[in-house]
Amino acid sequence: MQWGEILSNVLGTLIGAAILGVVSWFVYREWSSEAATRIRIYESVMCDVLKISFWSLRKRWKVRCVFGQSEVKDAIHDPGCRVEDEWPVILEKAEKFGLCDASPSLFDFYKKVRTQMWNTAKLKDEALIIAQQTERDSPEMEQLYHSSLQLAQSERDPRRQVESLRRLGSIALGRGKHEEAEKCYQDALRIVKNLPDTELQNQIRIDMGYLRDEQGGFARGQGNFEEAEQRYQEALDIAEQVNDADLRRETLTRLGYLRDEQGDLALGQEEYDEAERLYQEALRIADELGDRELRDQVRLHIGYLRYKQGNAAKARGEFELAENRHQEALKIAREIGKAAWSLRAQTLANLGLLHATQHRRDEAREHLKEAMKMESMETAIRLTDEAVAVDETLGAELKWFLAPRAEQVEHKYAIQLLTEAAEVFERIGDARAAQQVRAE
Repeated sequence: MQWGEILSNVLGTLIGAAILGVVSWFVYREWSSEAATRIRIYESVMCDVLKISFWSLRKRWKVRCVFGQSEVKDAIHDPGCRVEDEWPVILEKAEKFGLCDASPSLFDFYKKVRTQMWNTAKLKDEALIIAQQTERDSPEMEQLYHSSLQLAQSERDPRRQVESLRRLGSIALGRGKHEEAEKCYQDALRIVKNLPDTELQNQIRIDMGYLRDEQGGFARGQGNFEEAEQRYQEALDIAEQVNDADLRRETLTRLGYLRDEQGDLALGQEEYDEAERLYQEALRIADELGDRELRDQVRLHIGYLRYKQGNAAKARGEFELAENRHQEALKIAREIGKAAWSLRAQTLANLGLLHATQHRRDEAREHLKEAMKMESMETAIRLTDEAVAVDETLGAELKWFLAPRAEQVEHKYAIQLLTEAAEVFERIGDARAAQQVRAE
């Protein structure tokens, strides 16, 4: 064999080996890419949850077909797609290929996906995202973020440290562990101050703001209104600093309910001026936020305040002021509707008794009849007794008026009312009315 031929063979072998090496490198790069690794994990987990054995080649081929569908691949590789959007697409294709007689659990599926991704260096971040979306504050998720924090610390990755601390803080906050959440957020804030990232700094401050809201809510639940107000004010200060409308709205809503509750406390202690101040502040907050639920609740309580103010004025003999306050309470009750049913009934009753005291019998009769229709039978009977004590004629008429309704409830009530009405009419010298009543 000539040297030229030998060299030619060697060169051919080298070139062939080089080509094979290049092709192998490209194949390996594609096989080990994030996209290919992600698909392999999904296929492996699907086989696992469906209990498809290694030797079930046909079913394994169907699983591969499922994850080869363009819609499925687009959903899996889309970084903005959440698991609750991705999962129906996977199930639809799996059912199309006859793989899902009984749909597997979303939680079980993604828990296994998350575990395999966490064990793959390039997909650890995706594992954290899946854990956040599916496991929330589970012990496993907490351990996952602790592991992520330790890894970030060993790799000196400040951004991952901050993200892990924020997630751990969120878990602690959800469990009501406010001191633990505070430490996580403060640690994250110390790290992020060394980063030229104002947006991330603001996100942590917002986290702190929501923590202050929760601390305020806890203090309010304990009856410590002063501390609650302080925490809410701290949250509002943060919202203003970072210009976050959502945090501001959440905090103002909480502050509005706090003011309303403080107003209730003052009302119960008959501190009417203080209750008025607190209710009006709560009402201003409700109007600013356009919060109809808070507004209706506060207005209902203002209605009760007017009702009590009216009672107090009546007790002092200030009948005109008493009527004005009761009319204001009645107006509020009618505007609110069903939620103010009790306030409306009580106010009508007191307004009717007030008019009876002033010898305004027609107005008294109208209000008391309306109140009696709204109240229970026992309460309605009590109102007729109170009316008798003020105006015997009116009281007897009301007992007579109530008797037919009482008959539908219980016969003894009707007999009692008619007997009492007849006795009152006889006592005041109206024999004709007494006879008509007894005739019934």
